[in-house]
Amino acid sequence: MPIKNFMLKSVLFFLLFFLAYSVSAQNKGTITLYNPSFEGTAAPFTSPKGWYDCGFEGENINILHSGNSPFTGIRQQAFVGNTYLGLVVRENNTWEAVGQNLKRAMQIGKCYEFHLKLCKSEHFFSRNKEEEKVDYNGTAKIKIWGSNDFCLREELLAETSSIDHYNWKDYVFVLSPQSSDITHLRIESYHLEDSLYAYNGNVLIDHATPLIAIDCEDKKAVELQTKTFLPENWYSVHLSFDARLAIAKQKWKSQLVANTYSEATPYKHKVRIRLSYFDDLDDAIIKFAAALKVPVDLSKDGFIITLVSGSLKEKKSTYPLLRQALEEMGVPWEQYRILSEIEKDKKFRTYSGKKHLLYLELEEKESLERFIIKLEEEIRQESADPLKDSFTLDVKAKPKEQKAIRKKLVKALKILEISPSQYKIRFE
Repeated sequence: MPIKNFMLKSVLFFLLFFLAYSVSAQNKGTITLYNPSFEGTAAPFTSPKGWYDCGFEGENINILHSGNSPFTGIRQQAFVGNTYLGLVVRENNTWEAVGQNLKRAMQIGKCYEFHLKLCKSEHFFSRNKEEEKVDYNGTAKIKIWGSNDFCLREELLAETSSIDHYNWKDYVFVLSPQSSDITHLRIESYHLEDSLYAYNGNVLIDHATPLIAIDCEDKKAVELQTKTFLPENWYSVHLSFDARLAIAKQKWKSQLVANTYSEATPYKHKVRIRLSYFDDLDDAIIKFAAALKVPVDLSKDGFIITLVSGSLKEKKSTYPLLRQALEEMGVPWEQYRILSEIEKDKKFRTYSGKKHLLYLELEEKESLERFIIKLEEEIRQESADPLKDSFTLDVKAKPKEQKAIRKKLVKALKILEISPSQYKIRFE
């Protein structure tokens, strides 16, 4: 009996050793990053844990963000987790950057696949070093540097073109050190080269992937990848580009199935979705998925979809977009009906039981940015939530300017994502 126990323990030890060795061998070509989704507490003068600030001395930094901030004007939710990186470029010819010490060096001549989720914010209000409130709303790009010390720019490994879209998109890079092994990685925002002068701009960053060692002959195929919503095994280098796309599409569908309704009954499932002029195909897919709650089979179940639009003109652009999104997700046209709902500007409803009274003194000649800043300051003084609370806006303005001011004020409210059902405007 003791001999049998000894043999059993020996076999078990051998299996565990073999398994550990196999996992180690598989991960040998992978370099994981510290805090790759840039998690932390969104607050001024903070960097994500595991990343160090490589910006210019004396400049104010505010590089960790969460979505729906009425004071910064940033509306994007994090792609992964709760927070993400926001880097600016400035009109005084400075910019922001972060870096970290890699757990293992990138080897000279080797190729590494690396992904970032990138977009920009339509508005990015922050204080400059003179403590003036500035909107860093221009377009910037990303540069990735490698070095062998903190914050140095020794070898440019990759850079993007202009990041000019407001929804998260996947950017794929193949990093290949040519001068030496790389122990430190630096990610920075940068002005567009075709600009004649420095300007204020921003870029948002989330969901950095591990650095995956690949065959350098696959570099061109990897760099052609443009799809978002990448599955975990997208980085399997033995798969062809077409095979990776097929896996990605299946992944999107399984993600949706995991968040939809239950029994397969024609037109049983009701979905309500709000689309706008600014949405693209990815936005429509994400919003449809967010509106669904428990599992169904998208290839069989039926849906009644209420498409909410701000106007008939907006509906004409969002209706075909919704049809295209449903087709992309594999929902046959026989399985759904789309009902239309137009939001009325005069409709007024209190969402939270609160009704905030805001006093504004406005002039037609003021810029849209000034309107936004004044709104934000009033909302802040009221300690109100612009996404939930309701507002009565008492506006002091000259009678002949009221029509133009109302139009600009409605636009400012739309930028702050305060819907028409949350407010009414009164002129004194």
